Amino acid sequence: MTIRRIEKILIWSYDDIMMRQLRKIISVTSFIMFCFACASCSTVSNLVEKGGKTLDGSMFEFKTEQYWRPLDGSALDLRIGKDKNGNSVMMWTHSELPYLTFYGTIPDKTGKFYVTSVHFIAGNYNGWNEFKCIATGRGRFRDFGMNNAAWTLLSPIERGEINYGKIRRDDTRLVEERAVSALRGRDERIRYLTPWMRKEDGTSFESQDDFERYWKPRLFPRSKKQKLAAPALPELLQSKESREALQSDWEEASSWIYVDYNWKKITLPLNNEYIITKK
Repeated sequence: MTIRRIEKILIWSYDDIMMRQLRKIISVTSFIMFCFACASCSTVSNLVEKGGKTLDGSMFEFKTEQYWRPLDGSALDLRIGKDKNGNSVMMWTHSELPYLTFYGTIPDKTGKFYVTSVHFIAGNYNGWNEFKCIATGRGRFRDFGMNNAAWTLLSPIERGEINYGKIRRDDTRLVEERAVSALRGRDERIRYLTPWMRKEDGTSFESQDDFERYWKPRLFPRSKKQKLAAPALPELLQSKESREALQSDWEEASSWIYVDYNWKKITLPLNNEYIITKK
C-alpha cells in the first residue's frame, strides 16, 4: 500500500475494513519509526518528504503532460501539466531543496513565467506539517526546439501567506481552516525567530543536522554550561506561553525553521540556468 493510500485512509476512511488496514499500517509505521529512533529529525523529515506530496494526494492532483530533465543529470525535476482544477501549470523540485515543491505559470511566447506558490511538507517523530503558500518570482524558459530548452529563475522566490495546510500530531489531525490558522500562527513565530537567529549568529550551515546541533542547546539550554552560553531570546519569545510555543515549533517543525533560516541559500540553485531535454 502506498503512502498516498495511507493518507487517504487517515483522512477519509472510517469503515471497519479501512480501519483494519490502518491498524496494520500503524504497526509497520511504528516499527519503522522505532528503527529511526536514534536518527536525526532531519532524517525522518526527509523520509516523509521523499514519500511525497505523499500525504495529501497532491502528486495525483497534478497530471504531467511534459517531463523535462537536465542534460547533465543535475537535480532539477521540471514538469508541465494540469492541476486538479484543470489549469495549465509548471511544477519543479530540486534535490538540494528539501521538503519543497514549486509551482508557476506556463511560459508565455517570450519564455517568461511567474512563480505562483510553494508547497512544503516535512515529518517529525509524531506526525507532520504541510502547507501551501502564495509565492512570487519570475523565470525564463527558452525553447530551442527538438525537445531541448533552457530554464532558470531570474529573481528570488518570496513566500506569502499560507492558504492551505494539514497538521498531524499523534492521533490528532487538523485540516482546512483549523490547520491553516495554526500554520499561519506558526509561520508568524518562525518568521520572527529566524531573523533574530541570523542576526545573533549568521552561520551558514551545511545541513539541517548541523543547524539543529548548534541551535537546540542555545534555544533550549539544560545544563549550567548551556545556559551560560545561550543568548537571551527576543522579547516576544520570553513569556512562558511563547517559550512553550517555541518548544512545540522546534519539536514539530524544526525542518520548517531550518528552511526559513536558510531560505536564500537553499533556493540559490534555482537561479542557475539548466539545459534541459524533454523525456
